[in-house]
Amino acid sequence: MKRLFLREYRAAEAQGERNPKVLVKLGHWHVFRGYGPSHLQTLGNFVTEFAIANGAEAFSIGVYLRGTWRDVKTQKGLEPIALGTDSAAWTIIDFRSLRPAVAGGRFGPLNPKLQANIYGFDAALVLGGASPGTDLLLTK
Repeated sequence: MKRLFLREYRAAEAQGERNPKVLVKLGHWHVFRGYGPSHLQTLGNFVTEFAIANGAEAFSIGVYLRGTWRDVKTQKGLEPIALGTDSAAWTIIDFRSLRPAVAGGRFGPLNPKLQANIYGFDAALVLGGASPGTDLLLTK
């Protein structure tokens, strides 16, 4: 994935783009910053480091679900993400603003999975009212 990213990035540069803007849409494990849940350095980490090396910034968003089908409140360690959200509404949580308090121990000891998510993403997009997708095409 890193080679593919660089190939596409270099292709954009070859077409005259100076410091191309990049949007990477990946699953949770791949966009995670640092060591992902599979204990490997992720593409998300690579892209973040690449941005810094190029004098730019990266912003990473983790997507979490709230609904009858799947709910972050049932994921061990991530339950606090559900506490500040409505199960029927979309919510954004800025993890960057929590980091000084987390680092200072103001919340006490955190579950390692929660702490990894707070540092692995810059924000959480919590999708309330989540339901499984279908392959049905709706037309009028």
